[in-house]
Amino acid sequence: KWDDGGSSGLLIYNGGTVCDDHFDENAADAVCSLLGYDDGGSGWTSEGSWDIQDGYSITLDDVRCGNSSWFSCSFSESHNCGHREDVFLTCRTRQVEDSSEEVASLFGLVNNNGDQTEDGHGLILYNGGTVCDDRFNDYAADAICRKLGFAEAGEWTSGSNWEVQGSYSIALDEVTCNSGDWESCSFNTNNDCTHSEDVFLLAKVMQ
Repeated sequence: KWDDGGSSGLLIYNGGTVCDDHFDENAADAVCSLLGYDDGGSGWTSEGSWDIQDGYSITLDDVRCGNSSWFSCSFSESHNCGHREDVFLTCRTRQVEDSSEEVASLFGLVNNNGDQTEDGHGLILYNGGTVCDDRFNDYAADAICRKLGFAEAGEWTSGSNWEVQGSYSIALDEVTCNSGDWESCSFNTNNDCTHSEDVFLLAKVMQ
């Protein structure tokens, strides 16, 4: 979340600021990735000073990340900080550099009427068609949820649940992921599926 509406600003977690104790480049990259920005080349500082900081409580501390994935991070919601330690974050806009990134930008979720939904719950669409559950797993669900701007998948299911499914072609099959990062995934745009294998997602927002 950005107070200035751009790609740089005071980092807010659950309505409060984030303390810089143990915060590092891995943490900056992980948070930027969750916010839909590039997970490389992030920058951060705790040397900013805005009058508005005193209007917030401090809600996150001791953010430790083993790598640039949020799944590698631990944190504390109690703190021993002052606002002079608040984190200011700068994220790079994600650039489409390869076919993997381009494919990821084509994902979306729709409800039972076929309308786009942003609440993290719905039928997955890729390039206007459904996604088959062949080889689909929890890693694939997490990777797609992250590309859609959510923290991870709460759960995923498959089946012929909604009438609207029959109005789509099946556009993606054999999504195979080795981690919760889309870059670890392979896929096939041909399929041997029916709509009884269409994937539905329930994503988790960042708490």
